[in-house]
Amino acid sequence: MEESNEPIANEQFQKDSERFTRLVTFSPDPLVLILKGHLLIEEQLNKFLVTGTSKPETLIDARLSFHQTLRIAQAIGGALFSDELVLLIEKLNALRNRLAHMAEPQGIDDKLHEFELSGLTLFPGLAKIPEGPVRLYGVLQDIFAFLAGLHQGFQIMRQYNVSLPPVKR
Repeated sequence: MEESNEPIANEQFQKDSERFTRLVTFSPDPLVLILKGHLLIEEQLNKFLVTGTSKPETLIDARLSFHQTLRIAQAIGGALFSDELVLLIEKLNALRNRLAHMAEPQGIDDKLHEFELSGLTLFPGLAKIPEGPVRLYGVLQDIFAFLAGLHQGFQIMRQYNVSLPPVKR
């Protein structure tokens, strides 16, 4: 029987989580949290694409937008990418774009609050954290951890040639 990659996957998940914590150090500035959190979440989506496709080398020069990357990950992951998760990640992307391309974005506090509330739908444990930067950090961290775990799980599945069951339509 083949040796399991589970310890390696656990170690990689731990490294990814530590990297997130190091790079997205808590900041009261939502700009820093959103920009860095978005970047690391995008990396996890790209890793998921590489793991989930049979010819990942074809993606090297694909120059996919964030939206395209998310949609392909959703197509590969199927039900693992719930509509709520995809909507939350899309809200993150809209926030990131607003913060990155506008010097003084209007209504940003309302959008941040909406993003946090949407995060509570998927991650209800965050409700005990006060609103604001701490909860925002928690939502970003939970999205990241979910995607990192999914990526590691797909790596193990690939090792054992296990595929996802077909989606019932």
